[in-house]
Amino acid sequence: MSHTGDNQNLPVVKNEVRTETCRVDEDVVTEPSIHISQEAFSLCEADFLRLKRGAPKTDAWVSRCFTAAIGMMIILIAKFIQIMVFRGTSSIQTFEWVAPCIAGGIALILYGIGKFLPNEQKQVMKDIETHFSIAPRIKHIGKGRK
Repeated sequence: MSHTGDNQNLPVVKNEVRTETCRVDEDVVTEPSIHISQEAFSLCEADFLRLKRGAPKTDAWVSRCFTAAIGMMIILIAKFIQIMVFRGTSSIQTFEWVAPCIAGGIALILYGIGKFLPNEQKQVMKDIETHFSIAPRIKHIGKGRK
C-alpha cells in the first residue's frame, strides 16, 4: 500500500490517534482469496525434446502410404468419370482398384503398429500424467488480491 498526501512525512508516535485523511492508491480487498497449488512437474530440456519430436517412427510411412492411396484413388475416379460422363473408351483394370486398397491397408497396419509401440513421447506424457495424478492439491487461504 502506498500513502500519499501531506501526512506521509509525519513522524510516527506510539499510541497516537491521527485524524488526517489518508488516500490509498490501491484497491483494498477485505475478503480472503483461496489458492490451490500442486507440486510442479519439473520438465527438463531432454523431456521437452522427447515431446517435441517423439512421434512414432511409423508416422512418416503411414503418411506416405495414405498419400499414395489417395493419389491412386484420384486417378481411378478420373477414369470412372471419363467412362460414365464422357462415354470414354478406356476401362478400369483390376490392379487399379487393388493398388489403392493395398496402400490404404498398409497405412492402417503401420498406424496400428505405431499406436502400440512404445516411444519417448508416450513415456514422457505418461510420466507427467502419473505425477499430476499422485501430487496432492493443497488449498491456501490468504489475503485478498487486487
